[in-house]
Amino acid sequence: MSWKGRFLYLPAYLFVMNKSLPVVGSKVRYPRTGTAGTIEEINVIHDKSFGKIDTNGLWYRLDQLICIESLRTHAPKKKQDIDDFRAELKLSSQDSEEIFDAFKEVDGVGAG
Repeated sequence: MSWKGRFLYLPAYLFVMNKSLPVVGSKVRYPRTGTAGTIEEINVIHDKSFGKIDTNGLWYRLDQLICIESLRTHAPKKKQDIDDFRAELKLSSQDSEEIFDAFKEVDGVGAG
């Protein structure tokens, strides 16, 4: 049997950019939206392989995902209450008064 004229079917997820095979537990990123996460499940639907990402629970085609080394984690934002806001406002108003006072003492264009 000759291979001439025959095609070998390979799943599309073998052609990922960095040639890593996404499997359950792989850290991946979807480049169109930047969504990143870990693959929880893999299913084949209509001859296409899909992986479910844990961060949002959505399914992505494996040939569209890029394997990554690690996930970036963002520090949770500090909840700011009204007292913090008032303190920042007070500091910024003091700074602006100091700057305004400094400009009062400038005479001419400062050319020397």
